[in-house]
Amino acid sequence: MADVAIVAASVAKGTPSTLVQALAGATITAGQAVYLSAGSVFPCDPTFGGGTKAACVGIALNGGASGQTITYQTAGQITIGGPVVLGVVYQLSHNAAGLIAPTADVNANDYVTIVGIGISTTALLLGITVGAVQHG
Repeated sequence: MADVAIVAASVAKGTPSTLVQALAGATITAGQAVYLSAGSVFPCDPTFGGGTKAACVGIALNGGASGQTITYQTAGQITIGGPVVLGVVYQLSHNAAGLIAPTADVNANDYVTIVGIGISTTALLLGITVGAVQHG
């Protein structure tokens, strides 16, 4: 399997959902997994930062440049804007910052952060779990 091919215009909060706002610390695209640092959000990256960049707090519902307000979803159902597989668990991808992929695609030394589980062909149930450990 590969990274979820997210179409930013198709990303939408579900019901129920928990939303938070923060300023972007870098350019963010709707559908990207984000982490919080010094009050701003950045795209997650499980391959760098000693795991701090893998400490996902949610999925961006809108995009914006650095300094713009980003709304991100931390829990609940989300239309992720790309195809997912029912019953498959998704985590941060090692291929590019902010992307998600099936857990089967984890690489050695990636910091493991579970994002959610596919509940339809287009939606995830967010269940963010930051492992803070590298895959062996």
